[in-house]
Amino acid sequence: ATSTSSLVPLLMLQLTALEAYIGTNNGGSNAAETLYSMMWFHDGVLMDMSERLSVNIGDSCNVSAGVANLERYGDFRTDETDAAGDETDELTVARWTLFASSLGVVRIAEAVRCAVVNADFYEEEDFGVTLHGGKVVIDHVGEQRKDEDEGGSMMIGEITNNTEGTKKGGCPSSMRFCPALQGSQYIEVVWDTALSYLRRYRSFCTARGNVDMDKLNLTIDALETILCLQQSFFQAIKILSNLNDETVRDFTKIAAKRSRETVSLFEALRDNDSVAELFRDGLVGPDGRLIQKIRNQPELNLLLAASFDPFVNRRLLGNAPVRKACFRRPLHVVTSLLQLAAEMEWGVCDPILYGNTLGRITRMLEKNSLRGCGGSVPLSNPKKESSFKEEGLET
Repeated sequence: ATSTSSLVPLLMLQLTALEAYIGTNNGGSNAAETLYSMMWFHDGVLMDMSERLSVNIGDSCNVSAGVANLERYGDFRTDETDAAGDETDELTVARWTLFASSLGVVRIAEAVRCAVVNADFYEEEDFGVTLHGGKVVIDHVGEQRKDEDEGGSMMIGEITNNTEGTKKGGCPSSMRFCPALQGSQYIEVVWDTALSYLRRYRSFCTARGNVDMDKLNLTIDALETILCLQQSFFQAIKILSNLNDETVRDFTKIAAKRSRETVSLFEALRDNDSVAELFRDGLVGPDGRLIQKIRNQPELNLLLAASFDPFVNRRLLGNAPVRKACFRRPLHVVTSLLQLAAEMEWGVCDPILYGNTLGRITRMLEKNSLRGCGGSVPLSNPKKESSFKEEGLET
């Protein structure tokens, strides 16, 4: 199952794990039984993918480096005589897309967790976005790699073992949001590079004309939409987590724009025909067990079964009672994450941008309280233009 069409259900399954972790209606599930039920999110797997792709982070401070120097980020064959330019292998495109989505979801989850942990909330019922798990310990090698990444250039592909961490008394962790791949703007480079591969592959297939372009365009549109919404979502969270007295209004405007972009992209994904079957039949049940087998695609079914296991980390939890994780159907996943993106604008950005009097701030917060966390989506028609401003904010 190496084709790009196989990635659509796999990436939707990744969003399912993310929503089970950060979704507003899930009651505070821990990462071990939600996010890290997806095998592709584990640190070792992410490191292995980066090694196979030979990801160079020497120029990670420049986001455009991954687009301008595409050949530096992967080894793929080129065909000088082809009318569309360089030929991009489908397997390479699939690998980059899967790597970008996997690392992107981990970065979003980490950003949400950091925002929650740093917030002034102390009641257990307020937030429950926790990592959880006694075997999750400090990975000295990962921390050292992170420091080296931030201090200078290095090749991720050169990191091949954990012997140093073992000598120092640590052991490799598989659920620490992959600190070794946290270099400055690293994930932005990965997203941009994966999107460039998808676009080049579309152009190549269009020039060749030997595939069903209608189906391929729907598939690539869905993959591009998923990567773009992850990028916008991540940027909105990170911007709102780094406000200060000098940049609060300018940064909040950017965050609001990114929030609207994320909502629009979730709408586009919801309307894409390539995910219609997944929306109709579902992928997993509430307990995380796979309930849907893709028709006539046994290899894809094996890939999904090997990629997702809601009980893989149960051994870490011991006999202590844990919150029951709830996994939702793909349509509900998209709707829930769309709500979360919309709430960043009307719940966080709007009071900052439009609350210029104490009375107005009070009214806005009262309305936000009535709407509640995880309230209904303020969109009755997905075809209509999005609008998330509270009534009376412009007066």
